[in-house]
Amino acid sequence: MKNFELKSMVDFVLARTKVMHEKVAAKVSTAVFEYISEVPNYANFLQQENALWMFVPCDKSGNVLPEPERHEERNSFDEVDYDFDVQELHDYIKAKEKCLFLFENYEIADDVVFLNDKMYMVDLKTGIFHWGNKAYVTVEDLANDFRMKLWLSEAAVKKIGL
Repeated sequence: MKNFELKSMVDFVLARTKVMHEKVAAKVSTAVFEYISEVPNYANFLQQENALWMFVPCDKSGNVLPEPERHEERNSFDEVDYDFDVQELHDYIKAKEKCLFLFENYEIADDVVFLNDKMYMVDLKTGIFHWGNKAYVTVEDLANDFRMKLWLSEAAVKKIGL
């Protein structure tokens, strides 16, 4: 599945309309159904209030999960070996798969999570996204800032139905 760039509603409608026209030539009913579904799905997606789990892996209680670290242990030959805690790694992977945006890295601080080498930050309590001196409360707020390029994850693309 390919990634999809976060964009404004107008840009999305225009781009999807072009795709819909290409599809109509082959199967009118299927293309129309897909188009009718995509637009409201994307609109609903944009209306969501930002939450921490959208940006970084979180546990069921909403706490940020740190990236799993390898632990030193001894193997059956009494040699030092490094391995992950299986449950910790499993929980982290599952939580990361639920994130709606793609970021290269994150760092947990006292009251925020820094994303992409401290370029962006998200408030740990409110989930509000910050960039520069601006706060972004909804996904649409993020999409409407043309200076910022964010990418949607596979989970987001699937949720929208693209």
